[in-house]
Amino acid sequence: MPNVPIYPKKLWTLLVFMAGDNDLESFADLDLVEMESLPSDEHLHVVVQFDSRAEATYRYRFFPGGSEVVGEPLGEVNTGDPAVLTEFVTWGKKHFPAEQTALVIWNHGTGLRDLPADFDYSALRNGETKAVEKELGRTLFRPTLPKLAQMARRLRGVAIDATARDYLDNQELQNALAAVPGDDPRVDLLGFDACLMNVVEIGYQLRGLARFMVGSQETEPGAGWPYKEVLTALAAEPTMPARRLAETVVTCYGQVAGRKMRGRESPYTQSALDLDRVGQTFDLVRELVQRLADPQVLKQSKVRNALRPSSDQIKRFRDRDLADLLDWCEVLRRETKGQAGTPFREALLALQTHLSSGTELIVANHAHGGDDAARIHGVSIYWPLESYSPVYDKLDFATSGWGGLVRKVLEQL
Repeated sequence: MPNVPIYPKKLWTLLVFMAGDNDLESFADLDLVEMESLPSDEHLHVVVQFDSRAEATYRYRFFPGGSEVVGEPLGEVNTGDPAVLTEFVTWGKKHFPAEQTALVIWNHGTGLRDLPADFDYSALRNGETKAVEKELGRTLFRPTLPKLAQMARRLRGVAIDATARDYLDNQELQNALAAVPGDDPRVDLLGFDACLMNVVEIGYQLRGLARFMVGSQETEPGAGWPYKEVLTALAAEPTMPARRLAETVVTCYGQVAGRKMRGRESPYTQSALDLDRVGQTFDLVRELVQRLADPQVLKQSKVRNALRPSSDQIKRFRDRDLADLLDWCEVLRRETKGQAGTPFREALLALQTHLSSGTELIVANHAHGGDDAARIHGVSIYWPLESYSPVYDKLDFATSGWGGLVRKVLEQL
């Protein structure tokens, strides 16, 4: 893009990929105003690419009390095109260099499942759905939309563009970030200001592309992330490492969402994952799956009952095919007390310790709402109630054998 200078190198650059060409556009406007409350840009670059329902897409640079357009308008872009995300991140890192970079994907989030073929993009673009309801916020998948409730069991995506009728699925997101040039294409923090994205399969898919991942296991209220509070904290401590920023986002989200949702029991969550540890998560899950494959283990009624998908013991989310992974472990441990000391129980306890230590995969967690918020620990996993999606096998995490366990449980138990 011509006439865009390379700005001085700073300690942090925050890049926000704002996919607002849908019914969330009004929330995007509010977040842009929040970013103008940046108290100091001495050590920070704050840059947004905003695709709205208008025909032009703009890039903004923020400073205390305001913002300015950087470069010429891009015209209509498709935020569901991996090349568009790749180009923005490449451009942002080049023109706004920093010691550390955070990237936020801002949009509807849909976890592990794609949109159905007959999804009504026009209704989404025109704000005719109820996706902007305060309690349901950024979710697209709920009983009030019968078409979506009947959608095929497939993988899911983010960055929905209602004009282009497109979105990024998880493999496209992986490819987009992997295509960013440089000796180390990773971003230090990858945030999802979107619903249902803190799933272990997504974290594993993005390993090596980000150091930390921040997002929600549950649906997000429409207001999304508290940018004013996050930027204020970062400006006050610009030397904070990525782990500290991830923790800060979770803390600020919990505090601000708590004020805005006061008196409501609607759940809201936010957590931070250390993606350098997600390979260990994979190994521990694989070991547990192998132990569960022992016919002597699976034939036990207590094991079968604990694994039964229809059981209401396991904590699930708005997307009923997602379960809290640590709660899944705790239910299985509780129901198999008599197996203490066996290889199966040792593998289960090793995974449980990894998920609950606070120093391994899950580095920060906040959960609120309902009677079971204490059972929300920071990362979900695919544990479908009724049918298995063969598309799951295309995800990298499927090679752990988890998909095979899911199939076996659905077919035999």
